[in-house]
Amino acid sequence: MSNITEEARQLFRESLTGVTPLKQTARISKPTSDRLLKKRLRARRLGIVDSQFYALDKTESVERLVQAECPLVYQRMGLANKQVNNLRKGSFATRCVIDLHGLNETQAEARMQDWLQHCRHRTDRYALVIHGKGLGNTDAQPVLKNWLNWWLRNQPRILAFHTAQPNDGGAGALYLLLAPAQQNNE
Repeated sequence: MSNITEEARQLFRESLTGVTPLKQTARISKPTSDRLLKKRLRARRLGIVDSQFYALDKTESVERLVQAECPLVYQRMGLANKQVNNLRKGSFATRCVIDLHGLNETQAEARMQDWLQHCRHRTDRYALVIHGKGLGNTDAQPVLKNWLNWWLRNQPRILAFHTAQPNDGGAGALYLLLAPAQQNNE
C-alpha cells in the first residue's frame, strides 16, 4: 500500500503537463550471469538490503528495513571484490573499535563523527562498530542498527560495511571499510 497522498499524485501529474513521451526503441538487454542472479536471490532470502541503495530519507521509517538478526551489507560501486571479501570475513586487524551500546541516535551520531575523525587521523582503513542487536528495546526494533544502516550509507568516507563475524559481535556489530585519508585535504 502506498503512502503517497492524493495531493502529491496531483502535483506529480501537473509537473508532467506538456511532457512528450519518448518513442520506445528496441531494448538491448545485458545478459545477467547465473552467479549474480543466485547472489541476489540469496541476499533477498537473508533480508539483506540491496548494495546499490545509497540514501534513505531520514523522515522515512528505517525500522522496517532490518530486524535484530538480519545481516547488513553495503558496498559502493567500483570497489574491489578483494577488499569486500576481507571485510566480510573479518580478515583484517584494526585498532579502531567503538561500542555504541546504551546510546540514542543523537548521542551515537556525535560519537561516530568524533570516532571517524579519530580513525582518519590514525589512517585506519578497517574499523569495527559494536551497536548491539537491540533486543532490550521495548519496540522490538534494533534502533541503532537501523540508524547506522541509514547513516553510514550517507557518509562519504564509508566505502562498505558488513555484519561482523560471530566472534566480533555477529548481528550486533559491523565491519567498516573506510576510504583512505587524502593527504592534502584531510
